[in-house]
Amino acid sequence: MKNKILFTLLSLLLMISLMPQMSSGVSQDKINETITTDQSDAKVLLIHDSSQLSNRWSVIIDSINTPVDTIDRTASNSNYDTYINYDVIISSTHNSRSSEAHGNDLADYVDQGGKLIIHPYSFVSSWALQGRINDYFPFYANANSNQAAVYTVDNNNPLFKGVTSVGTSHSMDIQTIPADTEILATYNSGTNDGEPFVGIRGNVIAVNFYPIGMSGEYGRFYDNLLEYAGYGNIKGVNQYEYKFNSQDAKLSLNITIENGTTYDAYLDENLVDTQNYQNGTIDIDISKLYVDYTYTNYTVINNTKYQYSNLTLAFHTEQNNTYTHFVNVTVYDNLPVVFGDSSMFLDYEIGTNHPIEFNISDDNPDMLYVYSNNELIFSDMWENLTSINANDFVDYSTTLGVNNYTVIFEDKDNNEIEYLLQINVLDSVNPVFTSVSADNYLEGDDFGVISFTVVDVTLDNYAILVNNEEIASSQFGDNNYIEVSNEGYAVGNYTVEIIVEDRALNIAKITTSFSVMLYGNNSTNVSNNGNNTSTISETNTVTNNDTNNETNTETNNQSVAISVPESVPLMNLPLMIFTGFIGLYIFNRKRN
Repeated sequence: MKNKILFTLLSLLLMISLMPQMSSGVSQDKINETITTDQSDAKVLLIHDSSQLSNRWSVIIDSINTPVDTIDRTASNSNYDTYINYDVIISSTHNSRSSEAHGNDLADYVDQGGKLIIHPYSFVSSWALQGRINDYFPFYANANSNQAAVYTVDNNNPLFKGVTSVGTSHSMDIQTIPADTEILATYNSGTNDGEPFVGIRGNVIAVNFYPIGMSGEYGRFYDNLLEYAGYGNIKGVNQYEYKFNSQDAKLSLNITIENGTTYDAYLDENLVDTQNYQNGTIDIDISKLYVDYTYTNYTVINNTKYQYSNLTLAFHTEQNNTYTHFVNVTVYDNLPVVFGDSSMFLDYEIGTNHPIEFNISDDNPDMLYVYSNNELIFSDMWENLTSINANDFVDYSTTLGVNNYTVIFEDKDNNEIEYLLQINVLDSVNPVFTSVSADNYLEGDDFGVISFTVVDVTLDNYAILVNNEEIASSQFGDNNYIEVSNEGYAVGNYTVEIIVEDRALNIAKITTSFSVMLYGNNSTNVSNNGNNTSTISETNTVTNNDTNNETNTETNNQSVAISVPESVPLMNLPLMIFTGFIGLYIFNRKRN
């Protein structure tokens, strides 16, 4: 028995070991497993203060694979004419040796496509570089904090491939980060845990590190920064803006890699494409890579939705070497735009035509939806500057007063914008009688009716009085034609008053008459046929649209109470119970 159990367990272990391994995506370890250290052919310049080179930066630049020229900020040739000859500038200066002109020269350099890497104290408020370059910083610190910081290397971050550890005794407490800055790395240990380490904004990269008390492979780190900036065997932009769902979006790169085979495209570490390549210029089809892209953590600026993503391109060779290129892709999409106020408050007379024009535009308009109390009540296609009719979704047969609606405009990229719509439905029109009649008849005859037809959008109830005595009252149903009997009256002349009220408390009245004639008096045996003289009176409703939405009704006639006929009395309950007992007793006697 024990042998059988042991054999079963071993079989299960063998089956588990042969099962395929599951993965939610491709790790950066896979991307970097055969990474090749690439010596950049970029021209790099370090701008420093006179005391910094020998005791601080020399260690770093000696370990960078790319040759680095150096220049003291106080030198006479430290200006734009010199800067423009370099692909990348590493700046370690601050305002004690930096004039406004220097800051403007750096801004001009960046404007011409140059890549600038800055450090503390360049972006600390009391030490920051002066001039226009101050507006280009990826983040800002309000004070000199000089915090010790250690970055526990994240192998999934391309800036730290080949790096095992980095740390410094001088980092800053970052206070302000512009909305268009992308944070590339964050300190994750030490006293500065959670503070930005590397951020990029346009062509400016900020490194929250100062070469005092440094430790780790900063040379390799700066090699990665240069590669990230787009210099090496793979040349091209490292930042790209992509209009979501746009077609023919191409990213061009210049490749100088011998014996190239294929490249893999990773979008946020997920493999999305594999293609062959050769030396020369290649075009990456961005629209193909982002076909299944979704917005999860986006920012809205000026009616445009932005989300940052990381595109890693890994180029392989026949010798199994891999060269990588990193691109920060900003995916943006224009939201529907409302010109003017995004809410509308309207007063509509019930039963009339009410077109509503929304001044709204979008690149790819699709659908609009109207909701009332979170319930979808109307939908339709829409175009820019669209117009819809309130009659399509306002039910005037049941709706009076203030009604709130939410209109949602959706484009083909599933972007939405809400429009608040408030419609105050008014009814200031009295009911209108279109026909009235009361039959004359002979005493003892079994026919004779009073009838009328009335028109109103919100008919509610009516009452009929004969000689001031109510003979009928009820709510209107589906029919606005009413007919009741006027039989059983003694010989004489009778006055009929008909009163109609709608749901807005507007009242209309009309009077007519009929006669009951003595039998055999043929001279008066004539049907009225509705030709009796009728008098119409109406009650107008005046609505006071104050903040409490109260309705005050002014009438020139006394309102009429509508009586309800009494119910037919029920059978005496005790008698019913007694009769039941008697029946049960007789049934049992017969059965016995």
